[in-house]
Amino acid sequence: MINNAGFGAYRRFVELEPSLADELLSVHVRAVMQVTRAALPGMLARGRGHIVAMSSLAAYRGLPKMAGYCATKAGVNGLLEGLRIELRSRGIDVSTICPGWIRTPLTADIKVPQPFMMDVDYAARRIVEAIRKKKRFFGRYVAYIVNSRPDRDGCAGEGYRRPGEQRFFS
Repeated sequence: MINNAGFGAYRRFVELEPSLADELLSVHVRAVMQVTRAALPGMLARGRGHIVAMSSLAAYRGLPKMAGYCATKAGVNGLLEGLRIELRSRGIDVSTICPGWIRTPLTADIKVPQPFMMDVDYAARRIVEAIRKKKRFFGRYVAYIVNSRPDRDGCAGEGYRRPGEQRFFS
């Protein structure tokens, strides 16, 4: 079962309307909980299953103008980590997918450099491969994001660099 729904809300936190914050929570966290809860009894009865959720590397690092998005994706990761521990002895695999930047309408309006942007086809192949292998976690460039400092390095990859490359916006 794959939980794959989401949307972005690129704005300063003080400008995040309560209704939009509720929608972020509903789509990113509540829906994953409800769909997973509905599918879980059948998986438990069969003694097998695979729960997958599309999350984000933003779950690991607060980013300017994306605080609401980051918080809800962190909620998804926490939920899946808990389920993984709870269900590991019951024959049910749990995979958290945090692919990073993918060129889609969701990322089209973000007006900052995204040096690790992936094409949809490439990202889809990598994600499908991770799901087929029942990887517990799939994330691209997670070390760069976790070890960066958004207050110093900027938003959404400005300060990140690949090995051997010059720093972006240094």
